[in-house]
Formats: sequence, structure tokens, C-alpha cells
Amino acid sequence: MRGIKGMKNLKVPEEEYKLKSLIRKGYKRRKCKKCGCFFWSIDEREDCGESPCASYKFLEGGMGSYTPELKVIREGFLTFFEKRGHKRIDPYPVVARWRGDLYLTDASIVCFQPYYTEGILEPQANPLTISQPSIRLVDIDRVGSTMGRHLTIFEMAAHHAFNYPGKEIYWKEEVIELCQDFHTNVLRLKDEEIIYKESWWSGGGNAGPSFEVIVGGLEVATLVFMQYKTDGELMKLPIRTVDTGYGMERYLWLLNGGSNIFEPLYGEPYRLLMRLGKWSPIDEKILREYTMKISEGVSEREAIEKISEKFSIDRNNLEKALEQRISIYRLLDHSKTLIFILSEGVVPSNVGVGYLGRLVFRKMYRAGLKLQMNVEDLIKLIDSQIDFWGESFPHLREMRDEIIELTTYEANKYEETLSRGIRRLHKILSRRTMNFESLVELYDSHGVPPDIVSEEAEKIGVKVKIPENFYSLIAEKHRGEERKKTVKKRELSITNLPETKKLYYEDPDREECSAKVLWIEDNRIVLDKTIFYPEGGGQPADIGRIIHPEGESKIFHVERVGKVIVHYFEGKRPKIGEYVRCIVDMKRRNILRRNHTATHIINGSARTVLGKHVWQAGAQKGVKESRLDITHHKMLTEEEIKEIEKRANRIVTQNIPVEIKWMPRDVAEKKYGFRLYQGGVVPGKEIRVVKIGEWEVEACGGLHVNRTGDIGLIKIVRVERIQDGVVRIIFRVGESALEYIQNILEEMKEITKMLRTNEEKMVERVKGILVKMEKLQEQIEVYKAREMKNIKRKIEENAENIGDITVYYGIVDKLEIEDCIKILEGLLNKNSKSIVIIFSISQKRTEYIIGVGSEIEADARKIGGEISKIVGGRSGGRNYFARGGLGEVLDRKLLEHEVREKVLSILRNKFISHK
Repeated sequence: MRGIKGMKNLKVPEEEYKLKSLIRKGYKRRKCKKCGCFFWSIDEREDCGESPCASYKFLEGGMGSYTPELKVIREGFLTFFEKRGHKRIDPYPVVARWRGDLYLTDASIVCFQPYYTEGILEPQANPLTISQPSIRLVDIDRVGSTMGRHLTIFEMAAHHAFNYPGKEIYWKEEVIELCQDFHTNVLRLKDEEIIYKESWWSGGGNAGPSFEVIVGGLEVATLVFMQYKTDGELMKLPIRTVDTGYGMERYLWLLNGGSNIFEPLYGEPYRLLMRLGKWSPIDEKILREYTMKISEGVSEREAIEKISEKFSIDRNNLEKALEQRISIYRLLDHSKTLIFILSEGVVPSNVGVGYLGRLVFRKMYRAGLKLQMNVEDLIKLIDSQIDFWGESFPHLREMRDEIIELTTYEANKYEETLSRGIRRLHKILSRRTMNFESLVELYDSHGVPPDIVSEEAEKIGVKVKIPENFYSLIAEKHRGEERKKTVKKRELSITNLPETKKLYYEDPDREECSAKVLWIEDNRIVLDKTIFYPEGGGQPADIGRIIHPEGESKIFHVERVGKVIVHYFEGKRPKIGEYVRCIVDMKRRNILRRNHTATHIINGSARTVLGKHVWQAGAQKGVKESRLDITHHKMLTEEEIKEIEKRANRIVTQNIPVEIKWMPRDVAEKKYGFRLYQGGVVPGKEIRVVKIGEWEVEACGGLHVNRTGDIGLIKIVRVERIQDGVVRIIFRVGESALEYIQNILEEMKEITKMLRTNEEKMVERVKGILVKMEKLQEQIEVYKAREMKNIKRKIEENAENIGDITVYYGIVDKLEIEDCIKILEGLLNKNSKSIVIIFSISQKRTEYIIGVGSEIEADARKIGGEISKIVGGRSGGRNYFARGGLGEVLDRKLLEHEVREKVLSILRNKFISHK
């Protein structure tokens, strides 16, 4: 299919927008003298009608029919389109777990890409209408300051139609007629108040010409005629999609008028905030004036100056009152976004969608701090938001306890993180430089927001440039990153081979089959059918052997490449066209089947014990041990581990059938919800659903037991917190679990012999030994502190001055590198015009560390590089601290004399200068 190239300089012909439905209404095409865009309007005008080319016309008194609540506008929209042949469908989650390319649902069309837009699946309704909660964080920095034009969470109401070849639903003309009809008959707007601005839209891999619908200076809707696929060029799609988006919140603002969108939108949560604080008074007339100036493209600073002058108001008082209002508006917006994200099982963390959840929380928290609100106040607001929005979205109320628990935990944790982060900030600022990477590190790793960086830097006279859109930049960075790191498989020339018949799905208990050899290359072979399961979904591939006329080959790995199953073998090589006898290692397969089903059971058990926020974050099935990673905000207690294990084994003893069936994707989603995608995105129009009674259901391509009773004992052997927001459960199943318990009992017997006691008194005996060990450790610490003090003194005594710079050079034996770092820090804190170099010699290797004082321009990394040239090994670090080492023990005398002199010589000639 031919594509349209040159997307950067794309010029869309007028014919794409010249519609009879517009011309009949008296619309004419015009060009905006301010922005240069083309638009269609009834009235004669020189601008496109959209801010900042035109001012807001609705602030005082609104436009159209007064409508006090968003839910009334939403219902009016959906009912309007239902009456015109559209089927109303329920909104999708705001966390797009069915998509592999983004985390959050940022438009209604996201719910239908690519399955409906590319014809992979028949739409569940055609045409359809929906009001979809959507989250966009790219404009998070502008929320509040534009008084309503930008929100992080909003409802995108839409009507969609999917036009198949030979089955046209409707297209451009009908879209305009429906849009005009809705605005004039439902919202009671006048035809001449509606402007259609020509545009081009692309997103989610699709694109097409579009109209932006402008009323009163505000863009209220977008009408997209999706007909291309984007991949470096535009490729015509066989299906033309009507993709519309009507901003429900913007309509509320338009119809009600007023200085901002937040007061009519948030009802009781807004009133709660106004009760919680003593805010600086500000007149609505002044707020409207500010909004008008912002809509005209005037900067916030300039708007404040002009209003201060016009109304004879003290500039500082006005700025303070506006800052309070903007913080209130941000707090309302961000707290709503947070409850929607947390309600769908997102645990705030530093990775994936958890990162975006944490970003929203921290922005909300900072807005609260600016208003002098404490954690208790924030929780009151969260609770009020749940009540207010829970009427339309009941799942918010169902998740109330978990939302509040996660928010409280994150708030308490953030306070601790922030205090540590500020200490880190002071270290960085001591070097009197701060770049964007350091800002991101301080925020991501240490929780320090840019405003605190700026405040602390100002105290010591350091200038720090903070991007105005800092949060938008990092939100965009994490918006559509790869959810999982994947290893690219080696390209194989097997594109012409037919799909391999998968006998392992038809009968997983089958041990043997006969198959024909279709392709061989190196040690890889493709058969027409196979009983060997390929690696996937955390389940290792089957192994076994194939017998053929030339002899026998061992199958040691199997993988899926497209629709073909590739077997890796060693041994005798069969010939193309021959029939081979495939024999799978059934003992190993059955172990893996038991472990795989146990993984599903433990996941369900963890969710019932810990809460609905638990989602699978990864899994790996093994022969001895398997692991399941789950989302959870804190380490599991012993009681929780026991309860998860107990409930899992209860499911085993109930001997529940494991039902497996292929289902159309949309049917499965409608029946079981998006919790199906515990293991991540599953491609294809049909998905394989594994259901264990009412306990757990998941889209899964792995092999499973027939009944839960086939699993045997499940034993959790340990639990680890592998990263923020993710807990790993390591477990054993069946004979491996029994073996683990037997080994523990044997070890206990050995310990009782060593302690010269019995099992009943073993704990008491160990406690006594631990008390003695603690006392010994205290004595060791005293001796160590004394020794470190002596080492530090000796290093100081042997210091050498190069100009006004002091160089401390020391060598220590058998001292942990962490203790050496403490000595280094002590020396640097005492003398900021110094360089410290310490070598540590242990039994097997030599390590060294370099520290540079805050008043020295030298780079520790470069000094480390020079040292590695002298002694060998490698080094690395940052400009103020570096470390290195090598895997051999260097002679102490060599370090004391020859190496010392070479290092000092290099410092004299290359590195030392002061600020």
C-alpha cells in the first residue's frame, strides 16, 4: 500500500475540510491573521476565535444553557447520542493495562486502539458513545495557573464510528451535523458561536485531519477523521475511524462562566478546602480579570502587575492571594487524579506507572504544604474526593480504604525521604553547580522538588535554573517507556513456513508425537507440529529428545518466532522431509505446570490478604524454586506471609478444576475485566484464559495442571523487597516444598546438637548467645573507633601541602572500605581545601577512594583514572568522590613511596586549582 511521505512538512488539502454540512449552515473558510490557521465560521471575523488569538467570552455569565453539575452535561451528551443510534458503553480504566506503549489512558480512542481501528477485532458496538476519564501529565505544571484550561484528569466524552470497507457507518458530513446539533439543541448555543478550526491529529500510531471546535475563545471538542497509520510515513488504513473528544469539564466552565473551572467542578471537596484554611480574600471580579489576561497570552507576572495597577491593589498581597488560589486548584486536580490512579491498583514507586502515581502524589503534597496543610488534612480531602466522584465511579468507594492507606503511607515515607534528600542537596550545592540531570536525580531518587532546590540554593547565593515545565518533562519521559525490557531474538529466515500446530495446548499430558521436519539451520529445527512448549510468560521451555532415521537429538531449548516454534538441538541432525518422534521430559514439564498454576494461586491469595492493589509485576517458574513479584508498598509481615500461604494451600486442598479456553478479546475483557492482564499485554484477537474457580482468572499462554489438587504442598521459603513498590515471593511446590521442610528439620537437629540443648530450649539458648555477641560487638566498635581515630591522625600527620591545598594520602590494612569512606568524609569536613586519597589492602584485593573538598576544582574521577594507570584496575564515580580497585594485593612499601610520589606529582602538575 502506498504511503504519504514527508510528515514534517505535511500540507493537508482544503478538500479534506470543505464540507457541505458546514456550507449549508453558512460557514465560510477564513484565515486567522494572528496564528495563520484556517477556520470555518458564520460571522465575519479576522481571528480563529481561540485563545490567545481571541479573549474568553464566557467568564461573566457563561454561554448557552446554565448547567450546574458535570454529571448533568455527561448524561445529556450520552443520551443525545444514544437517541441517534449509538450504544453507550462503560468507561475503561485510567491505567491502560491492555496497551504496551503507554501507561495511562489519555483519550477515549486509546480504549479502541489498535484492535478496532485496525480491524483486528469487531467493535463491541458501532457506532458507540462513551465518557472516558483520561489523564495527561504533560501539562501538569500549568494546572491551576491557567484557571481551568489545563487539567491532569478530565472526562473525554466521545462518539466513535468504525467504517469498514463495504460497511460505512458515517463520516465527516454526519460528524459535523451531530456536533452542531448537540451544541445548539442540548447546550442551547447559537450556530454563529461555534467555530471549526482546521487541524491535524496523530496519536497511538494513527492520524488524520481534524477540526477543533471553538466556542467563546475555548476549545471544547476535537473531531478527528482517522484514516492513516503512522510509521515514518502515512499509510492508508482500511478502516476509517471517527474519533471525537468533547471536554466535559470545559463545557461546565463554558456554560457556567466564572473565573475558573474548579469551583463549579469540585463542589464539596472545594468547600472543604475553603473551610480548612484561612485564605487571603480575593474578589471574583479580580480573578476574572486575571483569567482574561492569561487567556490573551499575558504572562502571570505581567497580569499581576496590570491588575495591581488597574484596581490599586498591593502587588504582594495580590500575588499571595493568587498563589493560594492556584495551590488550592492544583490540590483539587492532583488529588482527584491520585484517587483514580490508586483505585486501579497502582502502588507509587520509582518505575513504570508507579512512577507517575508518585509524581502526582508529590505534586499534590507540595501544593498542600504551600497551603500549610498536614497529612490529616490531605486525607480528609482524599476522602471527600472519593465520596464526591464515587457516585459516578463506584469503584472509588470500593477502594476507599486502600486509597487512604497508600496515600498515608506515601506521605509519611515522603517526609523521611525529603529530609534525607535535603542533606544530599546541600552536598551538591556545596560544589556551587546544579544541572538538569542533578535536578532530576534529586527529585527521582531523593524526593527533593525544584522549588526547594531553588530556595536552598538562594540561601547560599547559588543560581539554579529550573525549567518552568520541569514536571511535564519528567512525566513525558515516563509516559510511554517500555514496560518490560525485552531481549531481541535473533532474526531467523522462516517467514515462509506455515504456523506450527501446538499439540502441547491440545493435550498437555501427552508425552510423545510424530512430526515432520520442515526447516533446519545450524542447530535449529522447525516441525509441522510439536508437543514441546516454547519459553514464554516466565515459564521455561520444555526439554526432551527427538528420534529420527539418523539417530537421536537432544532438545535443550524451544522458542516462539512469530507463529513458528523453533527447537534447538544437539546430536544427530535429521533431514528436511523426514518424520521424527518427539519425546518430552514429562517429569520436568509437570513440575513446571504445578509451579505455574501455583503462581496464579499465590497471586490471588496475596490479593485477598493484602488488598486489590496487588498486581503481578513479574514471575519466573523454576524446577526447584519459583518466584512471583507483586505490587505492594511495604515489606510483608510474618503474619501476612503465613496467611497468604495458608489460603493458597486451602485452594489446593479444594481440588478446583483449572479451566482453560480461548476467548475473543473483547468478550473476555467484558466478562472478567482488565485484571486478566496480570502478566502484561497479551497480543491477538483471541486470548487464552486460565480460570481457577472464582479464585483467579488471567490471560495466560502457559501450561497448567488439570486440578489444583495436582499441585501438592505450596511453601513460601522467603520474601524480599526487590524495589520500591515491588515485593518478591519465592516459593516451592510439591516434592521440592517437602524437601525444603525436611532440610530445615535436619538443620534444626544439627543446631540443637551444636548448642547442646533440645528443640524446646533451642530459642532460649540462641537468645543467650545473641546477648553475649551484642556485648562483644559493642567492644569491637569501641576498638574500631579508636583505631580509625589513630589512622586519621597518622594520615593528617603525613599530609602534604601543595600551595594552599592539603593532600591527605593514607594506606590502611584490613579495614572495610565503608570505614575508609568515614575517615575520608571526616577529613574533608574538617578541611574543605583538601584532597583525600586512601588505599585499603585486604587479603585478596587493593581498593582506593578519592575525595575532593568543596573549594577545590579538581575532579575525583580524573584523579582516579590517573591512579588506575599507575597501579592498574579500574575506577569511577563523580567529580567529588571516586573509587577504584584491582584484584591483587599491592605491596605496602610500593604504595607508601613510589605510588605516593607519582600521585603527588600528577596532582601538582594537572589537577590542583582553587575557586
